[in-house]
Amino acid sequence: MAHDNKPCLAAGRPRRGLPSWRAAGLAGAVALLLNLAGQAGAAEPRFDQVLRRLQQAPKAQDAQPLYAELVVEAFVERRFEPALDTLAGVVGTVLTSPRDVPTEGEMPMLLRAADALLILVQARDGAPGQALRREPLAWLLGRDDDLEEVLDLLTAEDDWGGFYSVVEALFDHDPAGRDEYRRLILALALVWDQPRPPLHPQMGGPPPRLDDPITARYDDFRDLFARRRSGLPYRRLSVTALTQVVDTPVPLSELRWAREEVRPGRWDRNFFEIRYDEARLQRAAYQWPHGAYTLAAIREQGGICVDQAYFAVLAARAWGVPALLFVGEGRRGPHAWFGFMKTPENWEMDVGRYAYDKYPVGVATNPQTNQPLTDHEVGFLCDRALHDEAYSAVARLGRLAMVLQQLGFDTAAERHRRGKARRTLPGVVTAVRAALAGAGPAPRDCRRLARPRRPPGPTGHRLPGVPRYRRRHRRPTGRGTATPRRYRGRRTHPPPQCPHPRP
Repeated sequence: MAHDNKPCLAAGRPRRGLPSWRAAGLAGAVALLLNLAGQAGAAEPRFDQVLRRLQQAPKAQDAQPLYAELVVEAFVERRFEPALDTLAGVVGTVLTSPRDVPTEGEMPMLLRAADALLILVQARDGAPGQALRREPLAWLLGRDDDLEEVLDLLTAEDDWGGFYSVVEALFDHDPAGRDEYRRLILALALVWDQPRPPLHPQMGGPPPRLDDPITARYDDFRDLFARRRSGLPYRRLSVTALTQVVDTPVPLSELRWAREEVRPGRWDRNFFEIRYDEARLQRAAYQWPHGAYTLAAIREQGGICVDQAYFAVLAARAWGVPALLFVGEGRRGPHAWFGFMKTPENWEMDVGRYAYDKYPVGVATNPQTNQPLTDHEVGFLCDRALHDEAYSAVARLGRLAMVLQQLGFDTAAERHRRGKARRTLPGVVTAVRAALAGAGPAPRDCRRLARPRRPPGPTGHRLPGVPRYRRRHRRPTGRGTATPRRYRGRRTHPPPQCPHPRP
């Protein structure tokens, strides 16, 4: 039998589940209005809530974490223009004229606003139309420190869409370890955001196919570091140094072969253990002539200088040691050698770089940008001073100066470009000034910061073209001179013609 509720209505009792202000009186009406207002507020999108709070009180202490949250919500909802307008308005509330200069109390807010502006512009221009999820973005950019770290790493040559895709894939792949191996995830995203070119063009055929997914490459290096089998401990490697580890454009089977067949440590020996193929040099066979270009084939058949350097670089990277392949022009023509990170504070740059040919500079490829990278800049890029608090503070001031200059506040931009940077870390004012121009760090300043000062040797001078392991065996041959001892079975100068192409 169906229930008839007409008597209930006739008796003045409310229908079940529907509130009534008549039954509850004035207090009930007030509670009902508050409840409806709360429901209306909950229906407002999170992006609009953050935007409104920043517009109302941008200087409030509880509003400071909202800048990073605004970035995440703007990414998710693809509402870049309202966010950029709000952030520019925040700067305008502090600096009302082009000659205004912010106070020390206003600096934290301006620094956060500048970082949020820059990352929004990069994402808007670099990944138009790409769907972005809230959870990976909150992990990547949800805090001020995370946002600052990503801005320190990204360059104009990076592909933002590819960078985010790698981060998202690895975020979903390893929920338990993604916080511990955040630097490894960032390094893989910075390097593998674009298709990887081969390490050199003399492989004798098409480059090897790279069928392994990025998750498999992440598992391979994560397991290496987790088992503490790597040549350098993971905790002492920066993101920049890790980019020179994970740039391995070969199948994972090659890395596993290197870990089984190449003993870790003394990475310089791997270069000289590859037999130099004199007959191939005489035939001018500069391309690899022995079929598949693999590490095992190079060890078996021998090779020329570029094969020696290739073998040594991949063997070091397979064991988690940053390494780079260099080419340079010397007295006898082009030549290839390699360098590796001996300790987190020291690079060995001259393995196979013969002093006889007087190579003025070596040129490698930056794994992150695929741009030329000199051996003088490697020390600067991977120096631990690049990632300490002082340098990060200067880099952040440089970004603020760039934003202020773009918004028309030239006086404030000039102050933070010069005075603040000079007091925070002497020697990088030129780097900040170059960042304002979009040119990156100046080579001369990078060179000065990268070169540690060492006392002269016992003979009163140095041997800049001789590897350090040979300096230990030098013997005096006259007044103020020293000569490296010739190693048995090793070539101390290159063949008459060096087969590597000109850089």
